[in-house]
Amino acid sequence: AALVAANCNPSYNVAGYGDCTKQCKVNAGRELYADWTDDPTSPNFIESLKYKCERGFPAYTTFMTVSGTCLLGSCSKEEQQDYSREHAESCEWYAAHKDDTCAEESGDAEPSANETGNASPSPTA
Repeated sequence: AALVAANCNPSYNVAGYGDCTKQCKVNAGRELYADWTDDPTSPNFIESLKYKCERGFPAYTTFMTVSGTCLLGSCSKEEQQDYSREHAESCEWYAAHKDDTCAEESGDAEPSANETGNASPSPTA
């Protein structure tokens, strides 16, 4: 049975980009982070945006160099311009949401063994 994941970042509404740009970004991202994604519903999305938006993050320069070299060498002028728009909008969203977390549905509501154990004596009536 397939699991349906929650949309981790429902407020993300930045329009996407062309296939060439997507391939450049995915290739650059996955060279640095195996779970890199441009899917905003993914729990790995905010971490992935860090690679293109967090100046000073060690992998930022590498990501921008690899994706930019690919973009300039392979993609149309229209896609290059669209990338600039998407980059600015997605990094603006990232700045506002970089500390968000994705609360995935899991067994977290189940009490742990320590919580179910009777460590202290029960009060008697």
